[in-house]
Amino acid sequence: MRGSPQVWREFRFALLVPATVYDAGAEGEEMMLQGVADVCYRTERGLVVADFKTDCIRPGEELQRAEEYRAQLWAY
Repeated sequence: MRGSPQVWREFRFALLVPATVYDAGAEGEEMMLQGVADVCYRTERGLVVADFKTDCIRPGEELQRAEEYRAQLWAY
């Protein structure tokens, strides 16, 4: 991130996505997806999005907690 030519903090976004991404029965509909990513930065391979979490978890709970955030990360 330090060497990136572009860094965006608290990056707000809003975009329309096909509703079928979240509901197969919503053919032809769109949904507004909006949020704030903690930081985004450009690398030679593309953009990196980081959204920091401050959850308190115990050892062994990492995969379960990551699964809870899967939809959010996929959206990014």
